[in-house]
Amino acid sequence: MIKSKITSMFLILGLLITNLFCCFVSAAKPKTLLKYAPYHDQIYYDKIQKKKYTSEEIQTIENFLKETVNESDFSMATHIECMNSIIDEDKIKSSVQINWDSIKNSKCDKQHIDRRWATSEIFNVDISELEASDYEKYGYLSCKDKRQDIEDGSDVLVYYGNVIMNLKKENVLDRTTLTIGDSLNNRWTLGERSITPTLANNPRITCIPGHSRRLARLISQQIKSGSISPKHPNLINKIRKKHLDFSYIELQIHGELSFEKDVESIHIIKLKTTDEEENAQQEQLQQEIKEKIQKLGKPCYIVDCTDANLNKIHKTTSLKKL
Repeated sequence: MIKSKITSMFLILGLLITNLFCCFVSAAKPKTLLKYAPYHDQIYYDKIQKKKYTSEEIQTIENFLKETVNESDFSMATHIECMNSIIDEDKIKSSVQINWDSIKNSKCDKQHIDRRWATSEIFNVDISELEASDYEKYGYLSCKDKRQDIEDGSDVLVYYGNVIMNLKKENVLDRTTLTIGDSLNNRWTLGERSITPTLANNPRITCIPGHSRRLARLISQQIKSGSISPKHPNLINKIRKKHLDFSYIELQIHGELSFEKDVESIHIIKLKTTDEEENAQQEQLQQEIKEKIQKLGKPCYIVDCTDANLNKIHKTTSLKKL
C-alpha cells in the first residue's frame, strides 16, 4: 500500500514537472510559431499526396536548402542612419512594430500586402493575439563574402540599406522560417495561401511560392546544373519565372531580436554615390558607426564596393520590411 502511494506521488510529481516544462516551452516560443509546425506539415503532406513535386525534385531542393542554411549567414540589411537607434535601444524591430501606432487598428487587407494581416494568414495565428513585438523580422541568406553577394547580383542593399547585420545562427535557427523569394511580393502576385514558409532547421520544398510543378522542376534543374549554389545563395536571383521575385532566399525571424545578444558581426558596404557631399557625409557616418560597434566588442568591417554596378541606396525603402 505504501509503495503504491509513493509510486502515485512520483507519477503525479512527474506529470506536474512535465506540464511545467511544456508551459515553459510554450511561453518561450514566439506566438507566430505556436501553432505553425502542424499547420506546415499538413500543407506539406497534402502537396506530396497530390504529387505537386516528384521525389527527385523534393530530394534535390530540400538537400540544397539544408546545405545552404548551413553554409550561409543569417543576415539583415538596414540603412546606416538607423544604426544608432538600433544600438541604443538594443532592439531590431519589424516595420509593423515601428509603425504600430498607425496600423494597429487596421481592419482589413484589401490589396493583400498589409504585413500585419499577412502574418496572421501565413503563419496560422489569430491576429488578435499579436502585439507589435510579436511580428516577424525579415532577413535573408547571404554569402560569407559580402562582396561576392553583390557580384552574384543581390539587390538587397539597394532596397533595404547598406549595413548588413549577421545574426548568431545558434540564437535564431529554431525560430526562423524561410521562403525562396520575397514572401509578401509573391503572396501579392499569386494570392492568399500561396506561400508556406518552411522551418529553417528542417527546410522543406513547400517554401517555393505557388503550386507550380514547373517552378519546382526549374529550380531543381538549376541546382543540379550548378547555376545556383549553397555557398552563393543570392544566385537565386538568376532564376526568372513570370513576375515572381527571386531576389534572395528570405528569412522570417520570429520573436525579439537584441543587437547585443543576437548580432554576431556587421558589414558596412561602401557604395559609390553621385553626390560628393553626400559621399563625404556617408564616409564620416560609416567610421562613427564602425567605432561605436567595435567598442561593444563586435567585429565590424567596411567593405569597399564603390566600383560595383549598383544604384544609389534608396533611403525611402530602407525600412520597408526590416
